[in-house]
Amino acid sequence: MGNIIMKLKSKSIILFFVLSLMTLHLTAQSDIFDDGILVLRTGDSLMGQVKLSTKINKIIFTNNNSKKKLKFDSRKVKKVIMTGYDTNSYIYKIVEAGQEPKLLQEVIINDSITLLKDTSSYLKSSTVTYGIGQTTSIIERKLKAVWYISKQNSDFVESIPTERKELLKRFNDCQDVMLKYRDYNEEKFFVIEFMRLYIENCASKN
Repeated sequence: MGNIIMKLKSKSIILFFVLSLMTLHLTAQSDIFDDGILVLRTGDSLMGQVKLSTKINKIIFTNNNSKKKLKFDSRKVKKVIMTGYDTNSYIYKIVEAGQEPKLLQEVIINDSITLLKDTSSYLKSSTVTYGIGQTTSIIERKLKAVWYISKQNSDFVESIPTERKELLKRFNDCQDVMLKYRDYNEEKFFVIEFMRLYIENCASKN
């Protein structure tokens, strides 16, 4: 009986240790700074290390000259240009009237229309097995993309559908798009490729 209790305690300790490491790993992943430039609404720019906190729609900034971590939002920052591992640009746009602007990733930029992506993270539960017959749930971070378009550098954006048929209805003024995607394989359909073709061939004409 004593051996059984000792084995159970040992497994509990190992399980606790593994879960602790996983928690630390997830925390470390969400606390990564990368090189970037903040383009302020005053016209000035700040160069340093940036962390994009899309969950609370804030930008956390620091640089080599200061150990302080400063928080910025849409009232002070217009755009973020990442220059390190992440080479994307992010800009504040109004998604819903009356709501605070949201930080969106610029995917395709054009003089007449810009495609943007909202990559706010959501949490999904998955299960991992430890030992024989013992299971535990962990939290896994996933990304879910929501797409928008912005016309002529407007502060507002319009949401667009992600389904091929709905996009064809929305952008039916472009013959090149209609001909290519009319009978397209659904499994190989990507919003970004569809919009790239539309923006390159038809957006500037409308």
